[in-house]
Amino acid sequence: MTETISWEEIRKLSENICETADLPGFSETVETIANLGPENDLSAQELAALILKDYGLTSKVIRMANSAFYNPSGTEITTVSRAIVYLGLNPIKEIALATSLFETVMRETPTSRREKILKLLSQSYLCAYICRQLAEKTPYEDEELFVCSLLYQIVRIVLAVYHPGAYQRLLKREASHPDSVQRMLFRLAEKVADCWSLPPSLLYTLEGSPRSKTPGTLAHFVGQMNQAIFELIKDGDVSSLKKAVENLKVSPEETPGLIGKAIEAIKQLSPQIAMEIPSLDSPKQPEPPQETSEGDFYFRAISEISASLASRKYTYEEILLMVSEALCRGLTCETVALSIMSLDRRRLIIRYGLGPKAQSLKGEAIPIDNSLFQTIFSLAKEWTGSIEQLPEAGALEKLWPGRQVLISPLVISDKPVGAFLCLRGQSFGAEDCQKAEALKNLAILAITTNR
Repeated sequence: MTETISWEEIRKLSENICETADLPGFSETVETIANLGPENDLSAQELAALILKDYGLTSKVIRMANSAFYNPSGTEITTVSRAIVYLGLNPIKEIALATSLFETVMRETPTSRREKILKLLSQSYLCAYICRQLAEKTPYEDEELFVCSLLYQIVRIVLAVYHPGAYQRLLKREASHPDSVQRMLFRLAEKVADCWSLPPSLLYTLEGSPRSKTPGTLAHFVGQMNQAIFELIKDGDVSSLKKAVENLKVSPEETPGLIGKAIEAIKQLSPQIAMEIPSLDSPKQPEPPQETSEGDFYFRAISEISASLASRKYTYEEILLMVSEALCRGLTCETVALSIMSLDRRRLIIRYGLGPKAQSLKGEAIPIDNSLFQTIFSLAKEWTGSIEQLPEAGALEKLWPGRQVLISPLVISDKPVGAFLCLRGQSFGAEDCQKAEALKNLAILAITTNR
C-alpha cells in the first residue's frame, strides 16, 4: 500500500526542488515574460528573440497566432515579429508561455508517464483558455487571468514530471486530508516562485495560496475555475463550471460554446491534450492556414513586410524587427544582429539580436575607423566572409568562433545608418546576398518613410 506524503518529505523537496525540477527552457520563458516591460518596441524585440531561439516554439507560436481563437479575422501571419505587432504583445506572451510549457513538459517526461501528465495539462490549458474568454466580464486583464490559470497547477506538474513517487503519495494524502495537501503545495510553490523569479502577484494565485479562500480575489476566482474544470475533465460534469460563471452573467446555454472554443485553441497547440477533454456539442472553429514551410518562408515574409509597409500602420522599428526575423529564418542563420551608427559615426552599436546568445550582444560597440566596414559602407553592397576577417567585432567572434558572416549595410543618401550582421556555420552565397539586399531595401524604405 502506498504511504502518504509527510511534511518532512515536503521540507526535503523544498530544499532541492530548484535543482531537481527546473523545467529547463520553460523557467527561462516564465522569468522573461514575467519581467517584460509595458508594450513597446524593446519588449517586442526581447519576446521575439526568446521565441526565435527554438524552432519548435517558433512554429507553434505562428500556428497559434493564425488560429481562430487569437486571429478571428483570418489575416495570415508568417513571422513572429508580425504576430507580436498585429496581435499585440500580451496574446503572444500567452501563446509563448502555453507553447513553452507543453514543449518542455513533453521533453522532460518519459513516454510511459505521459498519460498522467496530459491529464494535468488538459485541466490547466482548458481553464486558461476558458478564463481568457471570460476576462472582459471580470475586473482582471485577459493576459493576467490566462497566465494565472495556466500556472495554477505548476507545482503538481513539476512533481508529476520529476518526483512521480512523491506525487503519488501526495494524491494518497489528498484523499483524506485535502486541506493539508493545499498547504503543502503552496509551501513548494513559494520555493518554485523564488527559483523562477515569479512576481508575488503570480505566486499568490498558485494552488494552495491562502488568498484563494478570500472571495472577490483573483486567487479565489482562479481556484474556483480550476476546481470546476477538474470535475468537468474527471466526470464530464459541466454543472460546476456553469455555477462558477453564473455570477459573470454567462447563461448555461453559453457554457458549451466557451468549452468548444477553448478546445479548438488547444487542438492547435496539441491534439494530445485536447483528446483528454470530454467532447461536448459546440460550434466548430475554422482551421488556421497551413503552417508555412521554411522553403517558402522567405517569399511569404517579403510579401508580409511589403504589405505592412503599404498599410502605414507600423513604425519603422516594427518593420526592422520583421526584417531581422526574415533574415534569421529565411537565410537559416544562427543569429542576426541589428546595429545602428553612433552619433560620432565611428562605431556601430548593436541594438538587438535574434537567435541563441544574441541578446548578450545588446549595446556592444564595433569600431569602424579604417576598417573593412568603411569599404562595405562606401560600396553599399552585401559582404560575406569569415568572422576572423572582422577583428573589430571581437564580441561576435568570442560567441561564434569560426562562423561565416553576411553584412548588409543600411545606407541612406550616401550616409551609413547601420547594418544587419548575419552569422551561420556555412558560407553565404550570391542568392543569400540577393535575399538580404531585398530585405535591407524594405528596411531602408521603412526608415525613410517614417522620417
